[in-house]
Amino acid sequence: MIQVTMMAINFIQLNKRADLGTSKDGRNPNTGNILKVFNKQFSRFCAVRTRTMNQTYQLTNFNMQDTVDLVFRHDPLIQSLLKVQLDGIVYDIISISPDESFNLDPYDIVTVRKNTQIGSAG
Repeated sequence: MIQVTMMAINFIQLNKRADLGTSKDGRNPNTGNILKVFNKQFSRFCAVRTRTMNQTYQLTNFNMQDTVDLVFRHDPLIQSLLKVQLDGIVYDIISISPDESFNLDPYDIVTVRKNTQIGSAG
């Protein structure tokens, strides 16, 4: 079992702008072929969470070593069916670990994996 501990987050650490949305059919402007593209619905600031070496080794056993953890301020709009686009790369949401403590400013850890079937729009 992977042990996840909530780390102290300062809102200043949320320094990356992530777009969240779905996929839709688009056209390749060069060939005219239909392909899946990212369809942005909204944006939120997030932080990339660094894992310890122990967590990285544990994730290898679960075939999740190629995932990335993003930290968002708690937002019920962020759901597992959405895609995340960060720095031009589209990711699938694998899991959402909500902060269910009674903190005044809760944060959620969203685990994502790179999507290889969706191109960027544009």
